[in-house]
Amino acid sequence: MAILHPESLSHLPDEFSAEKTVFEKLKALSNEFHVFHSITWNEGHKDGECDFVILHKLNGFLTLEVKGGMIEFSGSQWTSTNRNREIIPINDPVKQAKSSMYAFRDYWRKKHGQDVPCNYGWAVCFLDGAWDNAYATTELKETHVIDSRALENIAPWIDEYFNRLTASFGRRVLSDKQAESFISMFNRDLKVNLSLAKVINEQEAELRQVNVLQDYMLDLFDGKNKIGFRGAAGTGKTWLAMKKARRLAGSGKRVLFLCYNSGLAHFISDRLSDEDKISVSTYHSFAIDIVKNYLASEIEKSGKEKEFWAMTSGIFELGLKKEDKKEGETARDKEKKEKGLVQKLQGVLFLFGELEYGKGYSQAIGKFRGVIPDSILDVITILCPEKIETGQGEGRYLFSEGIPLAIMQIQDTVDKPDTIYDALIIDEGQDFDENWCSSLEKIFPDFRDRIVYIFYDDNQSIFIRKKELPVKRLLNPSGSVTYQLFDLHDNLRNTRNIHDHAKSMTGLGSTARSLDIMGIDPEEKKFNDHGKAREFVGLKINELVAIHNIPNEKIAVISNRSIENSIFTDKTAGDYTLTHTGKGNKGKNIKYRTIQQFKGLESDVVILVIHEREEDREEERHLLNEVMYVGYTRAKHLLFVVRVG
Repeated sequence: MAILHPESLSHLPDEFSAEKTVFEKLKALSNEFHVFHSITWNEGHKDGECDFVILHKLNGFLTLEVKGGMIEFSGSQWTSTNRNREIIPINDPVKQAKSSMYAFRDYWRKKHGQDVPCNYGWAVCFLDGAWDNAYATTELKETHVIDSRALENIAPWIDEYFNRLTASFGRRVLSDKQAESFISMFNRDLKVNLSLAKVINEQEAELRQVNVLQDYMLDLFDGKNKIGFRGAAGTGKTWLAMKKARRLAGSGKRVLFLCYNSGLAHFISDRLSDEDKISVSTYHSFAIDIVKNYLASEIEKSGKEKEFWAMTSGIFELGLKKEDKKEGETARDKEKKEKGLVQKLQGVLFLFGELEYGKGYSQAIGKFRGVIPDSILDVITILCPEKIETGQGEGRYLFSEGIPLAIMQIQDTVDKPDTIYDALIIDEGQDFDENWCSSLEKIFPDFRDRIVYIFYDDNQSIFIRKKELPVKRLLNPSGSVTYQLFDLHDNLRNTRNIHDHAKSMTGLGSTARSLDIMGIDPEEKKFNDHGKAREFVGLKINELVAIHNIPNEKIAVISNRSIENSIFTDKTAGDYTLTHTGKGNKGKNIKYRTIQQFKGLESDVVILVIHEREEDREEERHLLNEVMYVGYTRAKHLLFVVRVG
């Protein structure tokens, strides 16, 4: 049987029935043939599509255009009459087949700087017709036509066609390397445009059906106050969460929508910007606002702002690392120039996250006992990392313990969110720390009566390393609340090729089943030479944009290391600048994000750079399967993986 690309056309709709029939017949060719379906090309200002390319290492390649129905040619217009006797104008099949043949020839020349090293030709297939030489035109002869009779004996017809080419031009045989390059050209390079467009169209059609299913699920759970949705990457958790938020807002409810990733928060906020009853935030922003506003209120009431800044200056003098002190001073000076106290506190509070452990902060704070109210001093004491907890790395104390514990300290005196919000929705629930969950329970005094919807994925738990996710407590805070846990199984984001590749490479994601949307196999490359790895990424970006016309905003470079610790220290790849902030879609920019920063987000094309250098292996967190799983599953349609040793 011929080697088929793709292996099946069963995923295509009924309008491809003619091509499906020919595809089944071409299977009869020997395994020395490669058969490629639906190849797109772009050459200069022209672009086109070829129904089939038939490649044989010893004989060359043949472009084949398929037309079903009763075919007629008036001398200026080709038409097809279908079973309903409808006459439909069609493109000139001869022109299509020949144009594709020449486009592939020219593409090879441009890519390799030499003539095509094999014979090549073209043909048309009239699936429902019987050829008569009376139908011949100047361009279309019997030798280029496969009719319904020839299709039943397709192998002899193709052998005879290639024999004629050999008789005319001699035998030109592809080397193993040349054959591999041809297969790559037809299976990847020239298919990118069409595959991307086709997969997007098919996926959108699938998603329209899934939309109905998601609405049905939400209908099913309407009236239920505590629901958990568990699903692997791409199962539509974020979209379902946004739909639920809209439903609640539409019924007059005030909704607090929390997630972990700031990039995801911006994405959700943009899409829900028309809903004034929904507040979207990361837990970090939500929590620090509570502490910031509380401190501002207490400082204003006490009139001790000058003393407060003196105290924080002493704390930062003790605890900021030497390299951070100058930066810290600049930040404080800048904040102090802001107009309001709340604005001054914003940046200063984040500086607490840079403090080193165990620097005697209690002494610096103790100097102000009796001068500054205890309500302020108690919060500042909690924010200072006085002792190292087991397993607690520096730099994470502020949000893993400091801020949530401070919220629990002040919860009796702050404005209660339950007077502002009727419902809480959490996305990326697998990344919510135990203390975060406790602070949310405390800050909502009647939490057990809140509407709570939580969306999470055990496979993507790259920040919380616990067997039982803390966020599940929020579904059953008192141990007696009735709640439902629903599993989402269908991967609505990735093509089947990407979905299966992510599972095979990480062992995760088996709870999700992929929609039968065929795409292009992910490509993996391994480099020990960092310069060659950078060059490959640059060439790939240039090729995707310049040759395949993929907009640069649809491409993302993501990695397990920050750009400063990556092979892209000069922040360039090919003709493009890698931007690690902003949207990365202006001019010659391509967005670069760490896997953690891109969690919850997606891109049509992803170039995943996995650093496996000695320094990367020293820190296990950079190469966890959970991290790799998140990286693989950010790609919707095209995935290129670059491993750097």
